[in-house]
Amino acid sequence: MQLENVIGKVSWLTILLSSVNSEDMDCSQLNHVSREPLLFLIWEENALLADTGNSFQVRSEAAATLGEISRHDCEHSIIEEGGVEPFLKFVGEGPIEGQENAVRTLGSLGHAWESVEHVVLADVCKVWAKILREGPMKVQAAVAWAVSEIAARHPKCRDVFVRHDVVYWLLSHLAFETVEVDGNHATSKTNSNVNGNEDPATKAAMKAMATRALAKLAKGNSAIVPSIAESSVLLILAVNLEKGTKDVQLQSAEALMEITAVAEEDAELRTSALYRNSPARKSTVDQLVIKITDEKEDPELLIPCIKAVGNLATTFEATDTRMIVDTLLRLLHETNNFVTKNACIALTKFACTSNYFHVEFSTAIIIAGAATQLIRLFYFGNWNVQLPGRILICYIAIHVPGSEELAQAKVLAVLKWAPKQSYMTPAETLYTLLHKATSTLDLYHSQGSKRR
Repeated sequence: MQLENVIGKVSWLTILLSSVNSEDMDCSQLNHVSREPLLFLIWEENALLADTGNSFQVRSEAAATLGEISRHDCEHSIIEEGGVEPFLKFVGEGPIEGQENAVRTLGSLGHAWESVEHVVLADVCKVWAKILREGPMKVQAAVAWAVSEIAARHPKCRDVFVRHDVVYWLLSHLAFETVEVDGNHATSKTNSNVNGNEDPATKAAMKAMATRALAKLAKGNSAIVPSIAESSVLLILAVNLEKGTKDVQLQSAEALMEITAVAEEDAELRTSALYRNSPARKSTVDQLVIKITDEKEDPELLIPCIKAVGNLATTFEATDTRMIVDTLLRLLHETNNFVTKNACIALTKFACTSNYFHVEFSTAIIIAGAATQLIRLFYFGNWNVQLPGRILICYIAIHVPGSEELAQAKVLAVLKWAPKQSYMTPAETLYTLLHKATSTLDLYHSQGSKRR
């Protein structure tokens, strides 16, 4: 089949060459061109990029053009027409801007799994690891971005980045001019990275992109997260969440969200990296809570912080209830529906946690005055908020049916009313939960009446 394809290409190329001086030549009638309108341009730019006799300016412009083409669903064509190898060669020798264009194009080629697989097999990871070790920082930032793009789209690629030390060098950039762990404290330090004299904006961009890449690599990946969730890394993320630029803070929050999401499902990881008295966990929780309580923070940063705290629900104890409940309950008054929704989800994780403190947390939520607010959300909340609000109040009713606050808020009547509404979600789990909460409150009230 490959030979037949090659013969076909050569055949119509000879026709094209013989017609090159003909005014009647109609390239659109050629089969390959009709299927791939940009094929001529891809060939031309690939040739310009691959020819080392061309100036760096010409090759850089070719890399940029191919980058634009890759955004028009032509990744397969660029790869199939031999575009990967010239990019890899150019990355190691071109001007910084050209190298950035080449790296970003390689990252853009990862829109389809077949393309990514080809790119990875072409030793891209080896080249990227070398850049992360000793390349210009602007190119390193482009590499981190490209890794994050491929890791986000294709989880199967993630172990390749580990095998070729890409994750190791990303972690080293995360620590660059941030912290070193000294006992239970984190102190500032500049490492021996070759880019120590870069301007602050470039350093911040590198740190943000390295963190973004690590967050994408960590998502749902129990194999990679243990190496990312080491105490020193968690401390670095906590410090960057506190002191980094806006983008660094956001990417740090996203990374913590992904790490804690994996830890939520992995008891061994919680025990090794996020046990309650570890300095890394304490620093992480402290910074997350500070961000959540800062009324000036925007929702984009708040939401991953809220999710990260919720993911850590099983690592809290009863003595922590007041602090964490007050922090999350304040968000039920937020005008941003997505913030309120995620606050409800996080509180639910505390109310139904499996670490035997669910009763204490449920009680604390009620004592803090949540019943009336939850009923308001039950009736009048945005549809994004109503479902998580209903789930939360159901768990509270199940765990503390004797609460006077629940009785005063007429929670039982509300729960009985809810299934009759036409807009109620048909989700079986919610109906089951509503039934259990209603039955528990009914039973408690009936037993209370008999005692009286």
